[in-house]
Amino acid sequence: MKKCTAPICFTLLFFTWMIRDSLCELHIKQGSYELAAF
Repeated sequence: MKKCTAPICFTLLFFTWMIRDSLCELHIKQGSYELAAF
């Protein structure tokens, strides 16, 4: 069972890391748009 759960945990961590990076990029883009609007 441990051999099966290890890859699943790794993929979940990888996807959360990818989503976190994309969210940070979106936040930075929104910040630049706000600066441009002002």
